[in-house]
Amino acid sequence: MIRTALLFENGDIRFEESIKKPPDRVKWHWTDFSQPTEEEVQYLFGLFGHQHGFSIKDWLLKVRRPKIDNYGEYRFFVLHTLSDLKIYPEVLYLFEGENYIVTFHKSPNRVIEEVWEYMKESPRRMEKGLDYLLYSVINSLVNQYHPLFSKFGNELERLESKHFLNLTQPMINRIFKIRRDLFTLRGSLEPLRDVLQGILHPADDKWKTKYRVLFGDIQDDLIRLVEMTEIYRQMGLDLIESHVSLNSQRMNRVIIILTIITTIFMPLSFIAGIYGMNFDYMPELGWKYGYYSVLGLMGAIAGAMILWFKRKGWF
Repeated sequence: MIRTALLFENGDIRFEESIKKPPDRVKWHWTDFSQPTEEEVQYLFGLFGHQHGFSIKDWLLKVRRPKIDNYGEYRFFVLHTLSDLKIYPEVLYLFEGENYIVTFHKSPNRVIEEVWEYMKESPRRMEKGLDYLLYSVINSLVNQYHPLFSKFGNELERLESKHFLNLTQPMINRIFKIRRDLFTLRGSLEPLRDVLQGILHPADDKWKTKYRVLFGDIQDDLIRLVEMTEIYRQMGLDLIESHVSLNSQRMNRVIIILTIITTIFMPLSFIAGIYGMNFDYMPELGWKYGYYSVLGLMGAIAGAMILWFKRKGWF
């Protein structure tokens, strides 16, 4: 599907479906290729493929890192947006010329839908120019990440509050999943900072933007998001390491208790072993109070050892 938003020289604004070649007297236009057909891909190749020298169809459908390239007549952007169902990026391609912006995506794109509706709600926004449309797209793209980071932060805080009770295996698996997701997100956010740098400091003066403050705000936002990926990844790692350390402490405590019990019973077992050897001539065996005396001796030894261990702070 192809749709176009047009700003005419006389100030008229129109949003049309299936317009390939904009009519005359257009000040600038935005053409969006959504879920393009084979014919529409070939049309896009006719517009921009001559600059690249190979099949734009195969090239565009690959997942690529966010970047910005200057081809003289136009700039080419590779951007990542988030899917509703997963955190792995979907690629949005954007071409910016002197009087047009072309967006290309192989599946419905939430960012483009939001910006399209944003422009239709107040068509006069089109008068702010190409730079403002580019800002709106990138700003909407970056805003997608905030709910996701908020979710990760809340999850990690909730897991941290349960930490001293005990982390179950599903909780540990979730922490590892969050860390993997954050690593994936960082792979999209870090290159996007370079894209913003290219917008704010273009190599060619013709691409200088009058919305430097707005793009600067997005760049600051990206820096915070990249920092949050590291903070949350470290929080997850700290939780796992604390869990391992706490389990080790608990295991050591159990081992100490078992060692104390074994140590207490060692002399008692020694005494019981001596009097269980069934020799005929053992003096204490014929003594009237021998049994009670041996029990008393064993109790005294056990009690003395317990007091000594307690004084040493073993338990």
